[in-house]
Amino acid sequence: MKRFIPRLVVVYGASLSVLFGVALFPDYAALINAVEQRQEQVELRHRINVFAEGTWFLLANLIAVGGLIIGARPPER
Repeated sequence: MKRFIPRLVVVYGASLSVLFGVALFPDYAALINAVEQRQEQVELRHRINVFAEGTWFLLANLIAVGGLIIGARPPER
């Protein structure tokens, strides 16, 4: 049971990281398209989306790393 919780946290963080990473690509492509077409309102909307999804991606990676750190501690005596 002591190894189950850290593994669960790592899987949870990694799955969220994949989810937000995959969601990032369409918005980034739409952002590039809006910049090339000089559509300021559309560009701003996609900049906010890319920023938010990138932030959630990084936070999900922090969750996964936290699970790795918890699992790497030596067992208590």
